[in-house]
Amino acid sequence: MFINWEWLRYLSIFTLYILKGVVCVCAFVLPCIFILYTTFSYEKIKDLKESFVSVQKSSATIFPFLAVNQKPILQFRKRPHSGAYEYVLSYELTDAQMIQAEQYLNKIPTSADIDESQVQCIEPTRSTRWLFPRISRHYVGRMYSDDNSFLIYGSDKHLHKIEQVCSNRKFRVAIIERQNDQRDQTELALSQSHQIFMVNFKHYNSD
Repeated sequence: MFINWEWLRYLSIFTLYILKGVVCVCAFVLPCIFILYTTFSYEKIKDLKESFVSVQKSSATIFPFLAVNQKPILQFRKRPHSGAYEYVLSYELTDAQMIQAEQYLNKIPTSADIDESQVQCIEPTRSTRWLFPRISRHYVGRMYSDDNSFLIYGSDKHLHKIEQVCSNRKFRVAIIERQNDQRDQTELALSQSHQIFMVNFKHYNSD
């Protein structure tokens, strides 16, 4: 049987050039993808961090019973059907802080139609998707969408505790209205059984 060795030689040379081209393209494209992803991740984390730092500062300014530099045990962001982001901070209070928080809520005028159903709580997580360092998305239903999930910034160590608080649904609720503020409404929810204070800043400028 006659074998065309010349044809095989040209084919091998052609294949070698193709492989070299693929390697060169990968050597250029992969670093570019990595740089773009790193830049995008940095900007995403930076924007989210700035938003949460902003609402943490607001909490420290508004609520005198929170200790200086007291950090929330869980902080998450939801996007309800209204399209506006809602940043929710959950603080664990001491016995002394609980008394002060109850006194503070007693001073806020509340209407009869405000109840615990208005609290922006979370349902148990069905699945989790890692997005960026310190950022994860938690899905609460079978649909993988923003409306059916929430974004956690930072540690999710106390996630189960807040899920339990939310499942209880027994809160003292109040609403603070502020004018000329980017977040002009703040919902407060105090869980007396778990000593958790939740602050929901409504952010009407969707970003």
